[in-house]
Amino acid sequence: MKSYLFLAACVATALNPTSHRTPEGPPRSLFNGRDLTGWHVDVPAPDSNVRVRNPFIVRNGMLVTLGEPRGHLITDASYRDYRLEAEYRFPAAPGNAGILVHASTPRALYGMFPRSIEVQMEHGNAGDFWCILEDIRVPDMERRRILNLTDSSEKPLGQWNTMVIEAVGRSIRVWVNGDLVNDGSDATADHGQIAIQSEGSEVEFRKLSLAPITRLTAVPSRPVVASRSGKITEQKGLRFRDLNGNGVLDPYEDWRRSPADRAKDLVGRMTLQEKAGMMMHGTARSAGPGGGVGFGTGYDTAATGKLIRDVGVNSFITRLGGDPRTLAAGNNQLQEIAEKTRLGIPLTISSDPRNHFQYTIGTSTQTGRFSQWPETLGLAATRDASLVRRFGDVARQEYRAVGIEETLSPQADLATEPRWSRINGTFGEDVDLTRALVKAYIEGFQHGTSGVDSAGVIAVVKHWVGYGAQKNGLDSHSSYGQFADFSSGNLDLHVQPFLGAFAAHVAGVMPTYSILEGAKLNGRPLEQVGAGYNRQLLTDLLRKRYGFDGVILTDWAITNDCPDVCRNGLPPGERPTFAGVGMPWGVEDLSKADRFAKAVNAGVDQFGGTEEAQYVVQSVRSGKIRASRLNESVYRIALQKFKQGLFENPYVDTAAAALVVGNVQFQKEATAAQRRSLVLLENKKDILPLAARGKRVFLHGVDSATAAGYGFTVVRDLANADVAIIRTDAPFQTLHPGYAFGARFHEGDLGFRAGDKEFEEIKRITAAVPTIVTVYLDRPAILTELKDRASALVGNFGVSDAALLDVLTGVAQPEGKLPFELPSSMQEVEAQKSSVPHDTAHPLYRIGFGRTYSRKR
Repeated sequence: MKSYLFLAACVATALNPTSHRTPEGPPRSLFNGRDLTGWHVDVPAPDSNVRVRNPFIVRNGMLVTLGEPRGHLITDASYRDYRLEAEYRFPAAPGNAGILVHASTPRALYGMFPRSIEVQMEHGNAGDFWCILEDIRVPDMERRRILNLTDSSEKPLGQWNTMVIEAVGRSIRVWVNGDLVNDGSDATADHGQIAIQSEGSEVEFRKLSLAPITRLTAVPSRPVVASRSGKITEQKGLRFRDLNGNGVLDPYEDWRRSPADRAKDLVGRMTLQEKAGMMMHGTARSAGPGGGVGFGTGYDTAATGKLIRDVGVNSFITRLGGDPRTLAAGNNQLQEIAEKTRLGIPLTISSDPRNHFQYTIGTSTQTGRFSQWPETLGLAATRDASLVRRFGDVARQEYRAVGIEETLSPQADLATEPRWSRINGTFGEDVDLTRALVKAYIEGFQHGTSGVDSAGVIAVVKHWVGYGAQKNGLDSHSSYGQFADFSSGNLDLHVQPFLGAFAAHVAGVMPTYSILEGAKLNGRPLEQVGAGYNRQLLTDLLRKRYGFDGVILTDWAITNDCPDVCRNGLPPGERPTFAGVGMPWGVEDLSKADRFAKAVNAGVDQFGGTEEAQYVVQSVRSGKIRASRLNESVYRIALQKFKQGLFENPYVDTAAAALVVGNVQFQKEATAAQRRSLVLLENKKDILPLAARGKRVFLHGVDSATAAGYGFTVVRDLANADVAIIRTDAPFQTLHPGYAFGARFHEGDLGFRAGDKEFEEIKRITAAVPTIVTVYLDRPAILTELKDRASALVGNFGVSDAALLDVLTGVAQPEGKLPFELPSSMQEVEAQKSSVPHDTAHPLYRIGFGRTYSRKR
């Protein structure tokens, strides 16, 4: 709407009271992606020229307004009390458009505009109210927009924006890309139709959804502003941190401004060295052995402080374990060091997953006191998105309580190669299930569906893309496993799970180490370099096709050199360390400066596991990286810090951390999830559930005191047992003991083999008494040798002895379904295609298989 419409506004008359309340239920789309069902077109031009085109069309599944001729697309139904979410963009030229709410009388103004309240979508002024024979009261009656909070809310031309309009009673609130841009009350209408405007510019809509609500989303109150070493300034009773100590309230220090506006101001104040430092995601050093990689229970504040002050690093991974109070206090110490830097930029502290069972250096962190849930495979076995969302929400609260603001998860990798070492951290090999659970996981961690906020934890979805198709199952942490096998195609299939992340507005994406062998994009072969260096994957596919505008953070050490020990491993008998580890696949022969330049120009924003900012500085000064390109990355990183509220208060309450992390309620929920994740594969003669009282049990891998607490009589002599319970792990081989990760990762065969000590013990026990066997399935084990021997067979994905015995004794039911198929032989595993899901010829148990008890105890 043009401003002249305001002159005709604000003449209140009675509304037609024929509208109905928004139907109860979940959010629903107002547009079906195929046609204009549910809408009608009201365009004046055809009244005088029937050959005029319809300006509202469906194109590539999107609703498109062409801009000319001018008019409106109006819902057939009327609504009240709703949240309308629109994802839109101006694909070509900037201009005007709008969404009209509480629409009633058609063509009420100038023979075209329906009586309504318009929410502007004009490029540069999105969210403005304009009255069309209605009225609404806002803080600034002239502009009808909240001043000082909306600059730069819209994204650059061609990128997707999200507008949320909430209308409850006679109040309307509008957000654009998470920024509150308008807040109106005392409207002269409280219900009506919804209309989309065609008024001069082409606009594409990829989402129009409506959800019933009973109250508006709360407007954030004044933030808590805290300082330990800097100054606090006050203006009109409001508190602000004087982060640069100049005695002036600069835009980046003003929490009343939008995160986008503040981030742009901050970038303009930073030196080249400070920008390069912000693009490093370093390691918080710890005291004692292993300090270089951060293991231990306390920080080396001198070493980490040097990186903060001298290099300008303000993102760090923490690998500390130990007491939550100590971890919280340590993170506060680091934040205090950061507050004393020139611009007072707060730290972002990240972590690998720390709420599960398996601990592998470089991929996860020891649980410590954090609530302990099944692995993500176990969450997938429940097939419950609401449970996964709740897990993310619980972990979010625990992370923020100790001062961790970023999680290097989830894995959206589709686990199509059963021998692969990293399957444990995925949601399995079902495309639709993985997409849904990735979305739920991120919504839990980021505190909602609209991206990270001041209570949220940044989620970094990984590993873009194709990591689950590793050639022969060998992992690309090591030089011998640097290829993923796409000789059979299916790259698009491996992209699909990431769409769930994009739908949840994920904040970060981590590219895979791997080179995608045989893959093509748009009919062209991919450059044979790791994804962190691949412009086709990062810019063409991720940024342009899928519109991702968050931070692209590399996996760790991709810019490191890979010397002989990295390429060929150590001789037999020597134990490898992490010295000399690097993953510069496809660019091994480039200089470090050229690696940094190639990655940035491919689309990378931040480098994981390095603090070598000097190479970015060199590349800018030599012209290999444009300064403007650097600014884009620094802006994206800074924007997330502002969204999380870290510039107001990066500190946490150490006493509260001890109460939040691993509290009784959280662990109760986690244990319930462990029970639900168990998959009952065999239950011969309905041996389960067991009646424990008076039953003599022989245990292998199960705590005897815990079993005794259930009423079992634990015996040490197998001859005296009525039944046996065995806990064991999926088989694996250590094929590459001379490599840092090869010595630690599970590789090779998936089957139990004669002569292996563990399998021989299982055979001995199962031959003597009826035996319940549970196998920890970090990979899809071949259970052919156990199926006939065990009386009951249970797959688990991380479970305590107590949760296991709850299910074995019938206190709880096994509910899990396999998130991947279990092969019947290694011959079939070797014949399957690495990029194709569940494709062995004769699986022993199919994906989705899982029994339930046929009787109660």
